This record gives sequence, C-alpha cells and structure tokens, in this order.
Amino acid sequence: MINNTVPVVLKSENQMIYNGEDKELYTDIKIIHPVTKYIKDRPDWMLKETRKFYKIPVSKVSTYPVMVFAYRKGEFEQKGIPADIIEINTSKDNRFLILDKGNYDIVIKDKEYKVINRFEKRIK
Repeated sequence: MINNTVPVVLKSENQMIYNGEDKELYTDIKIIHPVTKYIKDRPDWMLKETRKFYKIPVSKVSTYPVMVFAYRKGEFEQKGIPADIIEINTSKDNRFLILDKGNYDIVIKDKEYKVINRFEKRIK
C-alpha cells in the first residue's frame, strides 16, 4: 500500500496519529520503514550523503572470525559507542564500514574479544 523511500507515520483524516484499529494502545506511534536494500552487504539507509564506505584491508585481519569496531578518535579509551561495527567470519566476507568524515580508531577483536589489531583511519 505504501511505497515509501523514507520512514512514514500514518495520520487519520483529522490529522491525528493513526495507530491502527487496536483499541488497546500499547505504543504512542507506529513507524513504517521502507524495505531495506543492501549495498556491499550493508543496509542502504546507513548511507547518508556524508557517509562513505571504508574497506578494512585484508592485511589488518590475521584470524577469523573477528568483530571490527570504528570509534571516533579518543572514544575507545572512554568506552564510547562505536560509529559502526561489522563482523567478518571469513576472508571472503565483505569488509565495509560506513563512516562519516572524521578521524577514527579501528579496533579489531577476535572471538575471545581480545584486541588483535588497532589502527587509525581518516575518512575524507
């Protein structure tokens, strides 16, 4: 019914938020999201105009599987929230982070969650 490219909130004829026909409202609002498309195995909605793909070099990963975390510069030490995270299970997996412009600490952890590599990357 709705062929949207951005999230949509339905309104009734009197411009009130429409939550469906259920009389017991368990939520304040329902959001209908567009169907996710994938580019390089990453959701398209992550790619805003300022974000770019960054491919983790094969040389940076010495074992599999790993988790790759991209922290804004200085946030890893402060236990901050990563800007992006990917899991790489094999050498054949896609290895693309999606990042805004800026400076990042890329942290790679093995299956025991031990840091096996860490490097800096500037996204222009």
